[in-house]
Amino acid sequence: MTALIVAGVLAGCTPSAPLRTGSFDGSEAASTAPPLPDSAYYVDPSLGVWIDPDTGYDTTRDWALTDSDWPVGLIMSPSQSPQLVVGEERDGIYTRELAKVGITPRFEKIDIPARTFHALQRSKWAFVYMPYAVFTDYCRTHENQGGAGGLQYVALAGSTAGAGYTLIARDPEIRSVVDLAGKTVAGLENNPARIVLMEAAAKKAGLTLGDGEGDIRVSNGASADDLNGYLAGDFDAVIVLRIVRERFLRTGSHVIEEFTDVGYIPNYTILTVERSVLEERPDAVDAFLKAHHQAHEVVEAMDKQALDTALMDSWNGYFRSQETTAAPQRLVADLSAFQVLIGDMRPEQEVDARLLGDCFAWLDNNKGWGWDGSVDTSRLMALDLYTGVLGEQGKDPN
Repeated sequence: MTALIVAGVLAGCTPSAPLRTGSFDGSEAASTAPPLPDSAYYVDPSLGVWIDPDTGYDTTRDWALTDSDWPVGLIMSPSQSPQLVVGEERDGIYTRELAKVGITPRFEKIDIPARTFHALQRSKWAFVYMPYAVFTDYCRTHENQGGAGGLQYVALAGSTAGAGYTLIARDPEIRSVVDLAGKTVAGLENNPARIVLMEAAAKKAGLTLGDGEGDIRVSNGASADDLNGYLAGDFDAVIVLRIVRERFLRTGSHVIEEFTDVGYIPNYTILTVERSVLEERPDAVDAFLKAHHQAHEVVEAMDKQALDTALMDSWNGYFRSQETTAAPQRLVADLSAFQVLIGDMRPEQEVDARLLGDCFAWLDNNKGWGWDGSVDTSRLMALDLYTGVLGEQGKDPN
């Protein structure tokens, strides 16, 4: 029963991935497929209407570049986007900045069932704050989440960072990554973000992921299978989301690694933009990034308790508004409980370009994209635009 409950919670927090086995060390040849056509980076005009059968949510895009009001999405995780939650809901910063370019933003929060991937596939929002792993998984294949994936969202800036993932074990003899030599880790889910972080932790410990003697072996199954296997004793350690780790710790697991000191900024939520907006409305992108920066300055100056309270109120307010059977289970009783949920998550305005590049490189080297051609990864990030905003404000990027 415990395994099924945990799997159900995780399924609502992170996209599942198709099962894939094979090398994790980059030893497979990179794809030699021809480049994808330009059309692959935009919405497929042949897509039909997709309405969520469970909630009736219509994923259809209902805005145009010529409209005066644009939708902005926030895909929910406990850390959300402090910049958006405080900067807009409390201070109206985004509305004020976008008004200068003739746009009125309308904001929508949504959690992560399949409907979110179908909405992204149809360019439901002009700008989206989303978990990093959603971004790297969504662009990975068009077969994700019931056949919904795409390449039309582009990373612009960071929003939060921290220990979003935790490597845990139950064996008291396993106290660090070094102790995993010759043992098996589960929970990588074929997601490049988890895999690259685990590879970095292994390298720091003087180990590699693989099948050789003394290597750390990996299971790359679906989330529910790996979690149930870990609970059954089939795997020595597992990577879990921060949102569920406490229930594992209460039942005999302990923390091995949080991936916050393995050589990368541990980005968790990032800001993305729909490609047509990026290409045809640079004024709107600039205005949005300036709002993001102003909001970041506000949340950076906030007392942690005040910021966590604002995020908790946003979290509970959203799930109280949802008419699903799972929504009441996501409500948090008080601030102390929410702070356990959010852990050390903090505002982070920049994306670690090296982490994102290494995630893309892993997909290249391990034939993990799932598309019919090779992906031009330079088209999936435009981080220089936010660097420019920081420069205008006299700030040096990290």
